[in-house]
Amino acid sequence: HHHHHHHPHPPPLTNPRSPRSALPPMPSLTSTASGSLRHTPQDLPRRPPLDNLLSTDLLPPRGAVVQSGGFMAQKTDKMLRADDADARWAAVEHLKATREDTQAEHADSVAQLLKDDDELVQWNAAEMLGNMGEVAGGYAGDLAALLSHTNKDLRKVAAKALGRMGPAGGQFAEQIAGLLTSDDASMRVTAVQALGHLGPFASPAAPHVAQCLSDNDHHVRYAALESLWNLGPEALISQIPAMISLLSHTDSQIRWVGMELLKRMGPGAESEAERVAQLLDSDDADVRLAAVEVLAAIGQGGGTNQQHIRRITALLQDSNTKVRWAVVKATKSWDGGQCKAHLEDVVQLLGHEEPPVRRVAAEVMSWIVLHLGMTDIKAITNVLLTDKVQGETVRNILEPLKKTVQMPNLSTQQSNLAAKFTAALLPHPDVNVRQLGLEVLCRVAAVAVAGVGDAIAACLRDPDARVRTAAVSALEQPASVEKRHMEVLKTLMNDQDTVVRCAAANSLRRIQHPASDRYFSSHHSYSSHSHNNHHYGSSIGSTFMGSGIGSSKRSALSSPSSGTLALPLVAHSRNGWS
Repeated sequence: HHHHHHHPHPPPLTNPRSPRSALPPMPSLTSTASGSLRHTPQDLPRRPPLDNLLSTDLLPPRGAVVQSGGFMAQKTDKMLRADDADARWAAVEHLKATREDTQAEHADSVAQLLKDDDELVQWNAAEMLGNMGEVAGGYAGDLAALLSHTNKDLRKVAAKALGRMGPAGGQFAEQIAGLLTSDDASMRVTAVQALGHLGPFASPAAPHVAQCLSDNDHHVRYAALESLWNLGPEALISQIPAMISLLSHTDSQIRWVGMELLKRMGPGAESEAERVAQLLDSDDADVRLAAVEVLAAIGQGGGTNQQHIRRITALLQDSNTKVRWAVVKATKSWDGGQCKAHLEDVVQLLGHEEPPVRRVAAEVMSWIVLHLGMTDIKAITNVLLTDKVQGETVRNILEPLKKTVQMPNLSTQQSNLAAKFTAALLPHPDVNVRQLGLEVLCRVAAVAVAGVGDAIAACLRDPDARVRTAAVSALEQPASVEKRHMEVLKTLMNDQDTVVRCAAANSLRRIQHPASDRYFSSHHSYSSHSHNNHHYGSSIGSTFMGSGIGSSKRSALSSPSSGTLALPLVAHSRNGWS
């Protein structure tokens, strides 16, 4: 976008031959050199619109093909050398809108204008050469001369133009970096962005860019982050120590910049993992948090070297909530070997005296379980069934599993591990653990692990009605049902609890007549209950000590049953009723 489009045009001129006199007075560009007025390029004083300056016979129409050395080309050259500064400015402005080959043809004459005595003409010439990009690389030296000009806008436009010139601009990276000492944040942003555009060609200036990561202006910091990233891997690796030092900065936004860069580098920053790990011992929780997140992102190798993981795992006991949960997140990247290595530590923490520590240890355990072997599972469940670990902690392990087992990317082996683990916990003395375990098993895809069906069937005889109901729906998974379980299911048809009786009846029907499932749920359950609605309500009411629940519960039970989903809902809601 050319800058004269940014503002409404001044009133048309009465006398196109003497444009300056007729225009409202413009601020002179030189007055800004002292820095008294803060100028961004949009604020540059503007020339009047082209149409007022040039009658069309003077220049070729925009977009015209100008024959080399032809009549039009001579005219353009003549205009670029006109005595009137406005005409020179307008000629450049006009060229900016012509084809690239036309521009290249006049580039020499335009480059001469970089030394013009009118600053606006210089500015426009620099912008045009910048727009031409690498093609105009031969003029990089002339542009670089403007980097030390007294006028701030000229310094800016020269830096921007050099930033687009690739290898040619890269030779002047150090000079562009010289602008980073400016007091004006917009100047620093322009210089940093120019270096970023040069990419690897500007890598020698990486230390200067890295210094801007902790600039006091957030625009500069963000520009520096993006630019340093663009300078390429070698430049980045050379600046890792600078990024790590930002992690312990007092300003949270500056810490974020360091974290963001290191996280983006990921395994690329492995060589310096040890330096990050030292920050795990910091007294400042925010610094510990940054270190955990960065080490997790560095990932395999450096970040997960056993010793680091041990130190990270120890932070599950951190006094700061954010740090503890960051550790939980970090453990999700562990592989089987790492899970096994830290099993002991996590099991120990499950019996910790502080509830928040037990809580995060349980969360980690629910993830680790999916990456172990069957023998480890047995060892863990043996501990969980003792009174060393509270029922609430076991529930906190099972609760996340309920979501995890439904993840599409779970392997069959992981499903089986989850089933084995959960089934082994079904003899737990806490009713809520048994019920939750059965809810997890309802959600595990077809399980092919010996003994799971028997463990569920054992719950059909549970003293608690909620557990019996949950067991009925868990048993309905095709892989778990066996003949001998059917016998127990039939005995539940005479259960003292109405909900259990209903669940068992529905379940048997679905197991025996899977095809008629749709027919039953659409006709049978509604019609049968609509007749004896009153009676049904009263019988449930009496079961639940006359708590006056009537027909609202009918809807929960007789909802068209879709597989096993309707039943766990009952199990849930009964928690609330009893």
